[in-house]
Amino acid sequence: MASNNSIATLNLPSGWEYAFNSEGRIYYIDHNTKTTTYSPPPFLFSPPSSPSLSSVSSLEVSNLKIEEKSNGTSSPSLKANVLSFTLNGKKQSVENPDPNMNLNEYIRTRAGLTGTKKTCGEGGCGVCTVVVQKVDPTSGKLASHSINSCLKPLCSLEGTQILTTEGLGSQKKGFHPIQERIADFNGSQCGHCTPGWVMNMYDLLENNPNPTPKNVEDHFDGNLCRCTGYRPILDAFQSFAKTITPSSPSTSSCTAFGLELKDIEEWKAPSNSNYTHKSLFSPSSCTNDCNNCSHAHSCGEKANELVFESNGKKWIKANTLKQAIDAVRQATTSGQSYRLIVGNTSTGIYKDQKGDVLIDLSDNKELAVSRMEPGLMTFGGAVTISNMIQFLQTYCDLPTVPAYQKDNFLSVIKHLKYIANVQVRNGASWVGNMVLANNYPFPSDLCTVLMAMDSRLNILDIPSNTQKSLPMFKLEMELHGLETWFWPTIMFPTHE
Repeated sequence: MASNNSIATLNLPSGWEYAFNSEGRIYYIDHNTKTTTYSPPPFLFSPPSSPSLSSVSSLEVSNLKIEEKSNGTSSPSLKANVLSFTLNGKKQSVENPDPNMNLNEYIRTRAGLTGTKKTCGEGGCGVCTVVVQKVDPTSGKLASHSINSCLKPLCSLEGTQILTTEGLGSQKKGFHPIQERIADFNGSQCGHCTPGWVMNMYDLLENNPNPTPKNVEDHFDGNLCRCTGYRPILDAFQSFAKTITPSSPSTSSCTAFGLELKDIEEWKAPSNSNYTHKSLFSPSSCTNDCNNCSHAHSCGEKANELVFESNGKKWIKANTLKQAIDAVRQATTSGQSYRLIVGNTSTGIYKDQKGDVLIDLSDNKELAVSRMEPGLMTFGGAVTISNMIQFLQTYCDLPTVPAYQKDNFLSVIKHLKYIANVQVRNGASWVGNMVLANNYPFPSDLCTVLMAMDSRLNILDIPSNTQKSLPMFKLEMELHGLETWFWPTIMFPTHE
């Protein structure tokens, strides 16, 4: 039994998790065979290894790991194979994490926070939604966004802050206004999807404290509910909008008992002008001391390569273009297959993607850049679809933008919002969408609009170290079946 100064977690194999029934009895879930059992799996009773007690205050007995917390003493510096991030404000350190493990599995089975659910495992239902804050590799500022934890690799979370529904509020510490509002408006019935809705609403308010009703409605294309019919959820969340005004009398309304009864289409949720959003994330506190920074491997100012190896997989976090190219060359030279990763959202569609070496580009400063150039708009290969939309919208909002450019780019924005949903677009890169179209029979909406924009791809052939600039319509003809091409940038023309 762990003492009050220790943390106990069951380290189960990939695909397994545990939970508790209404009586507090533990049971085990095997997602590989889609079965549950109250009997402890045999692997929990494998012979324990002999622990070293020399200088480490931790014991490992089979798959039960007990780590003693230090009482006020400073922790030693992290090794290169230790993943460090915070979960609901509590620091997490995972030694040599499994590249196959996703964030949802860690939250539920390692941290024991079962408020975050898992249903489809494909990024379509939204029950696994959490909010992640990290240092933007191009601006150096903290940025937060909602993601599907079922698709997010644990290894990609170095230096991030993660917030789940338990971090938002609870019965013990008090509920957050978002949680209270969805309950007050009867927006929860079975409750399985509710944490995902709540976290996505928190993400909206974190990035837009004064949303319009339209902003609220557009933000939830990635959340499903099979109970409520959506109306009470929409009413609850639109009550946070600042621009809602009481609906005016209508001739289509009817009266009964001397009272005006409005049609449901006319009814508007009351706004709460008293709500002021307060971030629950820790503020940025850059000290320019990169050697002792919690964002050590995610900040562009300290572009150190991070490597994890477990269960036959290698994870390389490549924060520079050179690191990425070197990782690809090393994998191909050694005969290993590799896969470039930004959001990993494609695994929600195609489960058979291989890769002995997984190369993480999500914090690659050179590939995450969006910029305007004379006659061109350029996006790096690690730019997410959401960031592409935001950049285009910011440009369209400039008063000096010609009308033809504004019309063109607003059409592109509208088209991009048809791709997947908010949580997927927050993690997925535009280039990942195109790689799917190149490697699978995937009907890419993005390729269609890029061809219509007369866009060009700047591509690097790593073995020969040569670059090509290709028009979009030549993409399949030039690249199909080639595995060594690298996708640095795409260019939108801004001419009429």
